[in-house]
Amino acid sequence: MEVAIRRLEPGDEARAAEASALFKSAAASLARATSFLADSRNYIVVAEAGDELAGFLIAYRLARLDREADQLFVYEIEVVPAFRRRRIGTKLMQWVRRTVDEERLMEAFVLTDSGNPAAIGLYGSTGAHVEADTGILFVYPGHAA
Repeated sequence: MEVAIRRLEPGDEARAAEASALFKSAAASLARATSFLADSRNYIVVAEAGDELAGFLIAYRLARLDREADQLFVYEIEVVPAFRRRRIGTKLMQWVRRTVDEERLMEAFVLTDSGNPAAIGLYGSTGAHVEADTGILFVYPGHAA
């Protein structure tokens, strides 16, 4: 079956809420999906096999003070287990690479950890390189759930 990759846009709120329920195991209200999709800096990209969701990517466009071009932070990528090993993750990351070119961005970047060989393999096979392997993630927890 052919898999189509597309960015969700305003008007796709129901699909965004469906993707949130499937990939995040958390319901997103239509109001929240509307607000998220209304901000052009937010990217939800889905892989669809017919009417079925097969993959999902969330990214955020980040403005730079020191550069004219923005960056794209790929926050999350996921493929439904039944659709894994069918190059859907590759197609999603190829979409990212095309978007960097088409939107004239400085770069796209994604974080993972050394204990995730599937992600390391995906990013390496789609043209990314390790810029630094010494990062440590610090988080300041908030009170919102």
